Amino acid sequence: MTCRGGSCQAIVVFFTDNFNFCTDFGLRTPPPPSAQTPPPSWSAGLLTEPWLSVITACILCISLFVDLEHGLGIPCCAFRYWTQLPCPGCGLTRGLGAVTQGAWGKAWELNPFSFAVFAFCTWHLVYGLLSWTSLQPRLRGWIRQHGRWLDVGLGLVLLAWTLFGYARMFSKM
Repeated sequence: MTCRGGSCQAIVVFFTDNFNFCTDFGLRTPPPPSAQTPPPSWSAGLLTEPWLSVITACILCISLFVDLEHGLGIPCCAFRYWTQLPCPGCGLTRGLGAVTQGAWGKAWELNPFSFAVFAFCTWHLVYGLLSWTSLQPRLRGWIRQHGRWLDVGLGLVLLAWTLFGYARMFSKM
């Protein structure tokens, strides 16, 4: 099809002015921009992912059997292997094992953020178990409603974790 003298433009204008696809075919028209819900926050998505419930349940089960002195028995931190300095995550595996085994002082000594990881894993385990109850939709709605505050809270935890890691790393230099 070739267009000469603006005939294609006339056809496009006719269809866009006289034909509304959504209403003519019985589909819902999208709400006006002011009535749309705000986009979900990144923490709300992170806290409601169902596949994370399975992964965190496995992590908690494995952490019950972690040796508090040697971890899993394998060197798992490439940063520490190459630089001989601890990264922000060093001690988290043994620390999470210490929290699940009830050795809270040892967990704090290894990495204070093992408690935050434990809380995150426990949250997902409980959230996954709630998927069979009527509480989960209400909880999901609450999380989405307060998503901005959750973003701020998780952001502050990540910032504190990073600053802790740098402070620990530079104290070993």
